Amino acid sequence: MSKMKLKASLNGILSLLKEIKVHWVLEECEGILRLIEIYEDNQYVYLVLEYQRQGSLLGKLTQSQVIDEQKSKFIMEQILLTLDYIHQKEIVHRDIKLDNILIK
Repeated sequence: MSKMKLKASLNGILSLLKEIKVHWVLEECEGILRLIEIYEDNQYVYLVLEYQRQGSLLGKLTQSQVIDEQKSKFIMEQILLTLDYIHQKEIVHRDIKLDNILIK
């Protein structure tokens, strides 16, 4: 995140803090990427998240990889369990899409 944008408005700083807090609250959830580190340089603040080698669900589908019914069922179950956990913590994910669903 650009420090210039963060400094330009209080909302930018609050948004960054909220993002970090959400990662801390959801740290125990298997379906959420771990926040590994936060660091900054002169221009940016970086949030380093856990790496998912297989990439996104969108990437898998655009590579024409077929996902059989059993695997689809498992993926949907994991997504729904994760969303349920997030909602129990009174957090709403406002950007659910195939590109944001990462595969282990």
